[in-house]
Amino acid sequence: MNAILDILMQDAAVWRGGDIAHIAQILTSGFPGLDRLLPGGGWPKGALTELLLEHQGIGELRLILPAIGEITRTEGWVALVAPPYIPYAPALVSLGVDLNHLVVLEPRALKDQWWAAEQALRAGSCSAVVFWPSTIDERNLRRLQLAAQTGGAAGFVFTPAARAAQASPAPLRIRLSPAGSDLEVQILKRRGSLVETPLRLDVGSVRDSLVTGRTTEPIKPFPDVKPRSRAIPLRANKHYPNGADSKRIWDRAIAHSDEVKRSASQERR
Repeated sequence: MNAILDILMQDAAVWRGGDIAHIAQILTSGFPGLDRLLPGGGWPKGALTELLLEHQGIGELRLILPAIGEITRTEGWVALVAPPYIPYAPALVSLGVDLNHLVVLEPRALKDQWWAAEQALRAGSCSAVVFWPSTIDERNLRRLQLAAQTGGAAGFVFTPAARAAQASPAPLRIRLSPAGSDLEVQILKRRGSLVETPLRLDVGSVRDSLVTGRTTEPIKPFPDVKPRSRAIPLRANKHYPNGADSKRIWDRAIAHSDEVKRSASQERR
């Protein structure tokens, strides 16, 4: 019997709980150390990833920006739903994001935010959807997971770290904590064995090789734009509060793109 069992366990179709599950469709995170811990070697497509934060502004968005940049540069669409601050266009561009393929959805009502996130995941037109819900609802999280499976998109939801002890329908759950200038990544749940040791990532110095694939030199500081003022990093852009009266979807993406192009043209003169 043991010999037969050994033969069966050699079969590639047999998965053991102690191994990392194989996932065919993934987005490379841009951080090799993190990819080695993620099933399939990257962020899963067709599934929800829950990112648990102690508080906003610890570099959480930089963790997923390499993947977002890669999607937009290959003409895939990314939707940001109910971001706490209006995304800062020059910062996104400097990190390799093509604003022409980035959509910002800003529904005022909470129920509309959940609806927008679900529809963006389910439609199949977005490669990734990033959502910042103000309150968490287990039933709605489950709907998002099902929508991601249907549309094949990678879903990212930012939630409070206090949820770490609670169950979640998301196949991948990661707790993010500040660690000096770095970000501590603790994988709480994945399809595979447990990860006991946290991973420390230097998300503040994302490299050009993760953005363009052409160089290993560090990215320069965020550029100034007209009117001249100190550029504010995307993760702490409090000068652009959320709460627009309308959704301003396509116009917002195009307007930001035009603004950056005009600024770049003025700088060259």
